[in-house]
Amino acid sequence: MDKPPRPASQSFFADGLGDQIVSRGLATGLVGLETYRRFLKYGDVGLARTVTMASFAASKLLFALECGEKKKGKQNSYLIGSVALSAAMLAGAVYLPYGRQIFKTSPLGLNAIGNILGASGLTYLVEKFITAAWLSRKPKIVN
Repeated sequence: MDKPPRPASQSFFADGLGDQIVSRGLATGLVGLETYRRFLKYGDVGLARTVTMASFAASKLLFALECGEKKKGKQNSYLIGSVALSAAMLAGAVYLPYGRQIFKTSPLGLNAIGNILGASGLTYLVEKFITAAWLSRKPKIVN
């Protein structure tokens, strides 16, 4: 709120937002596909789908926390509360019988949860790598 509004002639995707959307989408997709492939080898499609869904959701929750950190270093209790509530809803979709019936999920063990947390962190690292590689190839515009 401290920054002035963007000029009407400036694109919504200015200031690197378009690059961030593309790089985060690529990173999430690549890590999600690899997570699905790894768990599909166990022969349980339900488990592979559940782990992939949970890794997508966990990476988005980490992204929300990362965006909240960028704002003046203040701790946003509403953001933390909403992330905690979202994590609880994800756990409900995986572990509660009614949630499992609606979302067709399978209960997860500690190994799968560790893989989900690892995939979420890996998504962040892959996104940073893609961004660095993309920006190094992008021509610089001089005003």
